[in-house]
Amino acid sequence: MANIKRAVSPLIATILLVALTVSIGAMVIGWGRQYVQQQTSCLGYKIDIYEAKYNPSADRTIPLLYNSGTQKLHIRDTIVKIVDKNGRSWTCFYEGVLVNNTTTGCAIENFSNNESTIDPGRGVRAIIRIGNDNLKSDIVGGYMWIEVRGCGRISENAIIE
Repeated sequence: MANIKRAVSPLIATILLVALTVSIGAMVIGWGRQYVQQQTSCLGYKIDIYEAKYNPSADRTIPLLYNSGTQKLHIRDTIVKIVDKNGRSWTCFYEGVLVNNTTTGCAIENFSNNESTIDPGRGVRAIIRIGNDNLKSDIVGGYMWIEVRGCGRISENAIIE
């Protein structure tokens, strides 16, 4: 008996390759559309940080934030990143309630005048409560920056004095 090898017909192989290419293309287009929409919604955020000073008697850092962008910044979307003078990093965000925050290290307590937003062209003070002893001892000489949830970094580094 002859040893017969069977293969997929060239027509079926071509159809399978075209179908695979179209499905991969559709996935890439879907991902790209979502990525571009996210990036364009984040374009208007820009914050300048002034006077980032630590007040050890109040366990707070109260930097002046100026919204130089075109979008309103909401406190619930704001993230403050702090890197202490030893290079350890801390993430501070608004918790909505005052709690003892010794585990995470810090929290955004409030914007000045109990405001929940910073309109474009306005400056406010952000009250950042420091609850971790390691961060308290090493915060001066470190730096901070601002991020927006889902958008990433929207400010330059500011040295903490």
